[in-house]
Amino acid sequence: MHLFLIRHGRSVHSDKRLVAGRRGCQGLTAAGIEQAQRLRNRLHQTGEWGDVNQFITSPILRAVQTAEILQPSISHVNLTKDENFEELRPGQADGLTWEAFRDRFGWFDMTIESERPFAPEGESWLAFSKRVTLTLDQLAEQYADQTVAVVTHGGFIAASLVVKFNIPRPGTETHLHAENTSITEWRVKNGRWTLLRFSDTAHLQSQH
Repeated sequence: MHLFLIRHGRSVHSDKRLVAGRRGCQGLTAAGIEQAQRLRNRLHQTGEWGDVNQFITSPILRAVQTAEILQPSISHVNLTKDENFEELRPGQADGLTWEAFRDRFGWFDMTIESERPFAPEGESWLAFSKRVTLTLDQLAEQYADQTVAVVTHGGFIAASLVVKFNIPRPGTETHLHAENTSITEWRVKNGRWTLLRFSDTAHLQSQH
């Protein structure tokens, strides 16, 4: 399998400092829309996605809007939604500001308290990382000989590196950060995962 993971464009929740899952997400900002358009134009020009035959998005609004902007670059492929590619699920914190989250549920390091849910009805880091592992492995099995593009979230992309490289505890002195509308690329062959690139944003840099 050849896999492209694309982070959504800049989003309203980020600017407003909101915790945003499916309920709290308010979509892309104007800058986020422009980022996605630049990526679409790049894909048209370079033909990087010429062999993509599966196009999937997280159902969270910011990801769906990004995917819909990118759709014309692979118009021969139908877009499908898959909740397994969502960001870590925030449960009762969904829609709160980060300040309100800290006041209500308390701040903690999820990688240290890996079994503690982000908030009631939300996921823990352990549950999230298990979901990412299972989702990636099922994808590789289902689309073994195909090329797949997925619009997802920064947390999911970072977690893909954590689980596939077996990083014991990210975020203490280092940080894995996929930029908005960046491309992270994997190739999977005979169960071996090879990272080809991480957080590629050439389409944004070339415009400055």
